[in-house]
Amino acid sequence: MKILHTADIHLTEHAAERWEALDYIVEAACAENVDVLAISGDLFDHNVEAEKLRNKLRSYLSRGDFETIILPGNHDFNAYSSGFYFGDKVRVIRNPFEPVSLGELVIWGLPFKAISGDRLVRDLHHLGEKMDP
Repeated sequence: MKILHTADIHLTEHAAERWEALDYIVEAACAENVDVLAISGDLFDHNVEAEKLRNKLRSYLSRGDFETIILPGNHDFNAYSSGFYFGDKVRVIRNPFEPVSLGELVIWGLPFKAISGDRLVRDLHHLGEKMDP
């Protein structure tokens, strides 16, 4: 299985270079026949951008045969709470205890949440207990 990973794209309406970067990433995913495009943290620059840009984003992510897995970051963690539709092959990890399964591959993620360092360590330990070695 081929996985292409990127992070911190920070899409906005007025930053063409960020859309060009996403276009380059999607083209690379298509050219390399990847199975999964993983986007960690801050796909959008602000939570409000998701609603305005989701139609445009869908047109980018629907070009390939790959699944897209999005892990929310500190700039856009509320952007996915409304259940916006980002495409048939787009999945968002909103809950760290609900991984994405793609056949035999299971992808776990810890989306951004404003918590203490101690709580983060406890959550990571609890995730580790849930994973199949």
